[in-house]
Amino acid sequence: MENLPGDCPPPMAAAPATSNALPMAIVWRYGASGLITYIAFSLMIPLGVVTLSQKGYGAAEVGTLAMVPYLTIVLVMPFAVRLRNFIGRGRTFLLGITVGVVQMVGFALTDSFMLWFAFAALGGVYAALLWGLTDTLIAENAPPNRVGAVTGLYQTFLGGALMLGPALPSLLVLDFKTGSLVAVGLMLIAFLPVMTLRVNAIDQAGNTDKGGASIWPFFRVAPVLVGAAFMGGLFESGVNAMGALHALELGFAAATAGLVVTVIAAGSLMVQYPLGTLADRLSLKPLLLGSAVLLFVSSAMIPLSIVRPQLIWVIAAIWGAVGGGLYTLILVHVAHAYRGITVAAATMAAVVAYTLGSVVGPGAGGLAVEVSPELGLTALLLTLSAIMIGVIAFGRDMKTAPAGSPASTFRL
Repeated sequence: MENLPGDCPPPMAAAPATSNALPMAIVWRYGASGLITYIAFSLMIPLGVVTLSQKGYGAAEVGTLAMVPYLTIVLVMPFAVRLRNFIGRGRTFLLGITVGVVQMVGFALTDSFMLWFAFAALGGVYAALLWGLTDTLIAENAPPNRVGAVTGLYQTFLGGALMLGPALPSLLVLDFKTGSLVAVGLMLIAFLPVMTLRVNAIDQAGNTDKGGASIWPFFRVAPVLVGAAFMGGLFESGVNAMGALHALELGFAAATAGLVVTVIAAGSLMVQYPLGTLADRLSLKPLLLGSAVLLFVSSAMIPLSIVRPQLIWVIAAIWGAVGGGLYTLILVHVAHAYRGITVAAATMAAVVAYTLGSVVGPGAGGLAVEVSPELGLTALLLTLSAIMIGVIAFGRDMKTAPAGSPASTFRL
């Protein structure tokens, strides 16, 4: 396999678990802290969007506010690995929560439209710092024979957190001001699981190899890693609006059509742990290839939903299940194929690709529908799914795996 350029070494077979690996009890404490912050994150952006709409702002302003944190994630994530190297993982994690507190306090103190954009961008900063770091901790420290189960379980909890956040305004009858105060409280609570841990504890555990910290080489030489993560973001998050719009066109009421988003999230929530457990027992290539084929088939079902409208719920469930599942499978691959700081770089490359899929999806889907209202979305998703099938079948990465693991039984 071609070496990664720059200071980023090629994939390596994962080393056996070492005695200085971080105990999973501590990993889960960091994970719990991160999950609390994700509830706050997913609470404030939808609440801000609704509030702006109620104040009479146009779709452009509302849509921009919703996109700002995700665009910020893409911009900040490439620097997160280097920051982790510079100040340490523990301090990076605490810095991320602190930035989140500042964001939520800012939302609570001002009604300024322009400042909301600045604080939304801060949300992207802390999400970038915490998202990649928590996923990396799991990849670095999970038992090699249970990486899939641990990853799937954490992603299930994450899906639950991201579903709970947007539901809180309805459950607790929150307006933007009270919602921001709740979010401040959540961010402060997020300190509790880790506040008694030594700040450098996670820097002294596991592999301390100072390998490559750049995420960009992966975009050239790891097409399966990047492509599968992109497709995961596209189908789990990026086509939410297009799915709901299609449900409206099928004749469903607005409230019912909005449930497409819930069905996508529920599909993701239900599949993560079973799929992760399966990835501990089977080769990753057939799982990835089967996922891409399912996306192709579900996309081909979109025209059929015109005569069978109830098919939209099946399609949405597949999108959520496979979209989220692709990201879980890629994290399992990262844990098997990389080591040292390269684990962080590979993980964050996957996060950036996933986020790009989430951001690109609404715009690309909308443009496709503009070009052809009947077949535009179908043609776009079928094309992307077909490309993904080819990438998985012939991609150059994922060629190394730990000896004796299921992943070592195939070559891409």
